[in-house]
Amino acid sequence: MVDEFLLFFLLAGAFLSLFLARKKDILKEKRNPLSSFHLTIFYLFVFYMIFQTARGFFAWEGDLIQLGRWLLYYSMLGLLTFVLAQGRFSYFDKKKAVLLIYGTAFFYSLFYLFHGSLSELLRGVNRFSLQGYEWSGTSTATFPFLIASLSALFLLREKSLNYRLLGVSWLVLGIIVSIYYHSRVSLFAIVIFMVLIPFLFEISQRKKIIFLATIILIAISLIWLIAGPRFKDYYEIAFQGEKKYEIWAREGGDIDRYMYARSALSAVQGDLKSFLFGYGLRAHRSVLIPYLQDLYDKHQKGFIAEEPVRAQSFNALLVDAGWIGMILFLSNFLIVALVIFQQKNGWRRLLLFSALPILFFWLFVTNLGDTLLLYLLIMPSGLLIKLSQDEPVPLKND
Repeated sequence: MVDEFLLFFLLAGAFLSLFLARKKDILKEKRNPLSSFHLTIFYLFVFYMIFQTARGFFAWEGDLIQLGRWLLYYSMLGLLTFVLAQGRFSYFDKKKAVLLIYGTAFFYSLFYLFHGSLSELLRGVNRFSLQGYEWSGTSTATFPFLIASLSALFLLREKSLNYRLLGVSWLVLGIIVSIYYHSRVSLFAIVIFMVLIPFLFEISQRKKIIFLATIILIAISLIWLIAGPRFKDYYEIAFQGEKKYEIWAREGGDIDRYMYARSALSAVQGDLKSFLFGYGLRAHRSVLIPYLQDLYDKHQKGFIAEEPVRAQSFNALLVDAGWIGMILFLSNFLIVALVIFQQKNGWRRLLLFSALPILFFWLFVTNLGDTLLLYLLIMPSGLLIKLSQDEPVPLKND
């Protein structure tokens, strides 16, 4: 419910700002055809998911609380998109936004780290036992690290030494938290952004190569620290066929992600209706069970698929909304990529364009379907687009 409250306060702040602003002070900017197309696609996605919410409720006898929650969530998301689309908030102070993102993410990460360590030291509760009760799973809890890493690299570009130290501080903290919680996806994201650092500055080719080589060595060391003992298993999974099931059963963790992906693809191939429209919101929690059980019976004797199934974003959306919902959702990624690619600023374009494949990869690791930050990153006038643009010269209303 945290995301619903955050969405409500964002809307309340937007309406309050508009209400208190004098008409002559309200600024408006022009919208180009690509922005208009993005807005149309996002509206279609929101309305489609509202339809799938009602469909899932009636088809799978969901409870009224969940129905109300998801209807409210997507309605508020659509309303926020509508408010931003009016162009009344065209001025975007990137430095203030970056500092706000940085400060929020930094203290969130500190709290996340201290909560886990103090739970082990004072309460005798393993940090991983907190998942699903006091915190989300690590891959969900560390999702803000993506935008936090972007803010850190923006600060590294500042001339002020203090700002640069803030940027370095976040990278260090993010790495510590990722290793402490064994979050491979967040560590992977931070490492990718670190590799981009030499390309953010206008330095000689020789310095860039030295700097890049140093960062790559650090990155390899970090990856080896958290995943090194499993490299042999990854190799066998990739190249030794059926043995991958034996390895995954022994190691745990990744077996469900692989099984869910195969089950989701099988679930939408039964007929044209499910292929196009899926089964309704949250239906994946039940629909995937027979498909998972079939895979377990073939490859993991003794495994039992239990309800509710907790699939990752890509798999859950595919089963719930079909390929129509998936295409509408992924179209936002493509449009954001095109908008970023059109920008003239080289280092910002490189940095923000690189964030998109990392964000896409995260969809296969955990379920971010109700995570507001996901939509704030890819929506029209969203964070990735705003951070990529030069400040526009807004047009005053007549």
